[in-house]
Amino acid sequence: MRRLVALVSIVVAVLLGLVAGPVWGTAQPATPTAEAGPPVASPVALRGQLDLAAMVPSGDELPPGFAPSYEEHYFLPAGVAGWVYNDFISPEEVAATGLRAFYRSYYFGEPAEAGSTDLRVSVAEFDSPGAAEAAFALFADQTRIPPDVGVGEPTDLPGVGVGEEPTETSVYTLDFTAFGGPRIDIVEATFRVDRLLAVVAVEHVAFPGPQDAATPSATPAASPVASPTAGVEQDRQLLSDVAARVHERIQAVMSGSMPAGIVPALPGLLLPIELTWPWPGLVPEGYKDAALMLGEGALAGSAADFQSGYSRTVAVGSASPEEGPLQVRAA
Repeated sequence: MRRLVALVSIVVAVLLGLVAGPVWGTAQPATPTAEAGPPVASPVALRGQLDLAAMVPSGDELPPGFAPSYEEHYFLPAGVAGWVYNDFISPEEVAATGLRAFYRSYYFGEPAEAGSTDLRVSVAEFDSPGAAEAAFALFADQTRIPPDVGVGEPTDLPGVGVGEEPTETSVYTLDFTAFGGPRIDIVEATFRVDRLLAVVAVEHVAFPGPQDAATPSATPAASPVASPTAGVEQDRQLLSDVAARVHERIQAVMSGSMPAGIVPALPGLLLPIELTWPWPGLVPEGYKDAALMLGEGALAGSAADFQSGYSRTVAVGSASPEEGPLQVRAA
């Protein structure tokens, strides 16, 4: 009989406005390993001085068709080059920018057989507004994408009317089909707010069919979003709406008046289990709304009393290379 895969998430409920219930377990997907980066040294070294996790949209602020997920992470500056930018830029270049902390969250659209359309939001904190402005040239440079995954020339368009200069919208494609991965057509808006750089992106993810994966084209087809078309303008409008939400939340956090649904004391109530994370460079964690934290089971009836939630997930070991990591989530 096939052995049960030892992939367990232990959840401890710490939900403001609710009585903590019993511990329960749910299966969680394994997180890919990183090849470089130092271990997490301390919560301060990981998170910087501002609550970046409070700056990304909550579930009720998303456009129709998108939903929040547990796919959100804090990244150590030393891990950003590999985890976020696929080594298109080097750790030394990232270190030279004065980056303090980096946070990224994904919001998924309805999946289809051929792929999906998702939202990606990230916020990076730097030493100063000048450092953030200088880092823009590095972090928003899609010309660094290597030709084996880049399709055509990236297109730079004006920003979406949010934040301070520098700001722009980039249109580009990543094609991983030759490696068994998806093709991703991306429309991405980058803007600055004081010492922060924020990125909001629409990602159209298409997975290759059996024939496409078996016989990849030697010359990638032109991207359907490689020029300013009606589809790109539609994406830019969506990005403008989401970026406005992010901008509002950034301003609220920086002014000390937290956005709705955020109780900043919650992360401090969790055990610092991220110090055990064996894959250096990132920790999955963030604020959660009632739908994610309570689900549709017995706890769903307590949603009216829900004020805020927060979760943190780490891997504490591996039963075997085949079975993947054992994960612990504190929430």
